[in-house]
Amino acid sequence: MYLFLTIPNKQSVTSLALEYKVSRPTIYKVLKLARIKLLKPQTSTNNRFKQAKYGIKRLAKVEKSIQDKLKRQAKRYNKSYFGEMVHVDTKRLPLLKGQSTNSPREYLFVAVDDYSCELYAAILPDKTAFGAAQFLVEQVIEPCPYQIDVIYSDNGTEFKGTTQHEFVKVCYDNHINQKFTKVGRPQTNGKA
Repeated sequence: MYLFLTIPNKQSVTSLALEYKVSRPTIYKVLKLARIKLLKPQTSTNNRFKQAKYGIKRLAKVEKSIQDKLKRQAKRYNKSYFGEMVHVDTKRLPLLKGQSTNSPREYLFVAVDDYSCELYAAILPDKTAFGAAQFLVEQVIEPCPYQIDVIYSDNGTEFKGTTQHEFVKVCYDNHINQKFTKVGRPQTNGKA
């Protein structure tokens, strides 16, 4: 920054302050130090930083880390048509102000189409297989204008069970396949 000792003939203090992006008092301090010969050019004593080879190696490391980060982000998938995969999940709603802890809790059921991000939601009084099946039929399948191929959900008891399970029956009757997230892997939980 302090490469000059005196002001060149055609430059003013203001123009130097703008050029070096410092204040005018800073320019005056530098000029004063230069005039009394206290300002000396300082160079790094570490020879590693003086070599271009070090900079190139450092740049290569930085670029490799950026490429690795982009590869991790590139694993995101995209579906190619409506209804190819619909993510389903539930959430217990918090108590509102004034509600006692003994009052019954309600559950939010959500379904999101992977391709269009179309959202279907309903608030139901319980989180059971019957409630999940009711939500799927009344709030997702009936109003949905396209055929759903796959329902993707977590391993909750409201979604997973034997062939006698209400939700599984509804999926089977409507020719919908079920896929589940890996157990203990919340990162694969989907978009709902």
